[in-house]
Amino acid sequence: MHPKNPRCAFIFLALALLFFLSPNIYADPVDKNIQDSLISLAPGEPSLQELLDSLGYTIDVANDELGWEAFCAAPGSQVAMILEQVAASATSASSGWYDAADSADKYELFAPGDSAGDSTVFIIENADSIGFYMTPNLTGYESWYTQNVYNNDGFDHALIFPTGNAHEYIIAFEDLKDGGDADYNDLVFRVRFENAPPVLSLPDDMYFNVCYEDYVCFDVGAYDLNCLGDTVTLEMLEGYGSFTTLTGPGEVSTEHCFIPWATDSTYLFVFKATDNSGAFVIDSFEVVYDINERPIFSLPEDFDTLICEYDSICVPFEVFDADGDDLDIEFLEGEGTVNYINETFCFLPDKVDFASYTFVLKASDSCCSAKETLDPNLVPVPCPEDTITIGVTVNLEPDLVTVPDFDTLICEPTEICFPVSATDANEGDNVTISVSSPATYDGLTGEVCFMADADGVYEIIVTATDQLCGAVAEDT
Repeated sequence: MHPKNPRCAFIFLALALLFFLSPNIYADPVDKNIQDSLISLAPGEPSLQELLDSLGYTIDVANDELGWEAFCAAPGSQVAMILEQVAASATSASSGWYDAADSADKYELFAPGDSAGDSTVFIIENADSIGFYMTPNLTGYESWYTQNVYNNDGFDHALIFPTGNAHEYIIAFEDLKDGGDADYNDLVFRVRFENAPPVLSLPDDMYFNVCYEDYVCFDVGAYDLNCLGDTVTLEMLEGYGSFTTLTGPGEVSTEHCFIPWATDSTYLFVFKATDNSGAFVIDSFEVVYDINERPIFSLPEDFDTLICEYDSICVPFEVFDADGDDLDIEFLEGEGTVNYINETFCFLPDKVDFASYTFVLKASDSCCSAKETLDPNLVPVPCPEDTITIGVTVNLEPDLVTVPDFDTLICEPTEICFPVSATDANEGDNVTISVSSPATYDGLTGEVCFMADADGVYEIIVTATDQLCGAVAEDT
């Protein structure tokens, strides 16, 4: 008996099957060494070794047995064929495949009566791995399976050998309970699995917007779906950076890095994966590499302004980020508020005749801020700054001086006069004084006069108006 370690191999599209039966349906059970029984039997009955030798295989049945019990399975169409028939008893056996997880889930490939050259197409669905079975046409016998756990006599009824060709194997069955003569030449399948090409594991197209020129790195790999001991080779057909071709069993992967030679460019990478049978796949992706650009920021030229109504002054600025980054605008000198929507900054001047205000503002994105943090002494500064000086004249109301309300007694109609004066806090601003009827203003004497010719209250409105903005001061 040959103990086995359960292992798997991947089934893909095509499966070829070689079917052999011994000349005698009922082999005499003998107590022999199994290895000897595989190599030499009684005259007239070929041993498994002799059978394989006659078919041109270079298999050493004593040493080449794999120890497998099942094969990994991929859904898809499979083809099985009986290539050879040694004895008439081959027509009495039933054989097929089953779900390795459930031996009762069997699918017959060949029925009694099928002969060499017969073939069939079958579909494997909902099975992660499969085994093969034979049901000998013997009274009281059940099926024998490649997985020993399903054999009710506890005997290993199947041996699996590689033929030397890629993905091709021979499965040899012993038909008798408890091993019988252990010749394993009663039913022999040749199974050929169609090779599936390997699979490339590549990133999707990549986009980098970076603050500094640096390496770009990504993972690439290839793996083989056959589970049959395939090696896979991964090579770069086109790309950038030094890439060493990788070869390994089943799966290979690595991290590849390169330094972009242009600040803004697109780099094409093409990789190829090949298995040891020559099946291959080619795929590609692109790396778009951009260096984050410095924001653009500017303030207007220095200017002077006059405000007649005391209020905040708003100054436009120009700002642009080619990468679409969020920008932060801060005051390095001066105080105010920033309106990002209108692209202005505003400040409230002091309420004085004239004052000069200097502002230094800076526009920052995440990249230029990071550069400044790493090296505050970079020249030019990574984040743009600009300076503006604004001279502001705030128009102030005239200062009007009159006499307070007063009462007087006159015996006859008399001209009454009182002094009025007005000044302006804005240097050089002229003030005009006007009065309401019936009074008049004499600019030479600085007096307001009116003729009082009757008893009563005389209301005189005195108005001082400046020249800059027409601001007025009034008294009654």
